[in-house]
Amino acid sequence: MAPPEGPGNGPGVTARPVLPTSPFGNVPVTGAGGGVEFDPPVIEAFGGKLIKSVGQELTAARKHLNGAPREVEATSFTTFCVPLAHAYVQATEYADVDLITKEKVLTDYDAKLKKTAEILREADKKSAPQSK
Repeated sequence: MAPPEGPGNGPGVTARPVLPTSPFGNVPVTGAGGGVEFDPPVIEAFGGKLIKSVGQELTAARKHLNGAPREVEATSFTTFCVPLAHAYVQATEYADVDLITKEKVLTDYDAKLKKTAEILREADKKSAPQSK
């Protein structure tokens, strides 16, 4: 199907290509000179928001995991299910360590976001014209 005719789209004139859009929303991706501005305080605050929302969920998951699943007695498993008891304990331990690791990664992201904001501030300061 041909593009509709109009100013710049008549016969023999190809339509202008549509600019690509950003995967982060309906923001067009601009060419050189369009510029992208970052807001360091927003970047810094994002780490805190992640820790508050995701961190709370990870903490709640650990509390849940360390409650009832840890209270299971060895006598709950019959002598024929010893391998099942071992697998149960290992799975519970693995899940706990995995949640602890995720909490550490979350705090690492927060530190990296703070460092990114610091670098952006420094770059902005150094790229600003200096008056003599």
